[in-house]
Amino acid sequence: MNQLLKRFYLHGEYSDTYLTQREVECLQLIVKGYHLAEIGTILEISNRTAGHHIENVKCKLGAEHLSKAVYIATQHGIL
Repeated sequence: MNQLLKRFYLHGEYSDTYLTQREVECLQLIVKGYHLAEIGTILEISNRTAGHHIENVKCKLGAEHLSKAVYIATQHGIL
C-alpha cells in the first residue's frame, strides 16, 4: 500500500508515523460528509475496513475523536 510521503509535526516533534494513502482518502471523504457505508462503496472496501482506516488515523494522530483528527490533519497539511 502506498504511504503518504510526509512526516507530520505532532506533540512537539516530528512523528515517524505515516498515514497510508487509503487512510488519507477515508479522512478526506469524512470531511466531505460521507458516512462509513458511503466511503466503503466509493472506495470499494467494506464498511468495517473503512472504519478501521478511520480508527488508525485517530490513533496515529493521537486524537480521541474524529473531529480532533480532522483538525490535526488540517493543521499539519495532511488534508
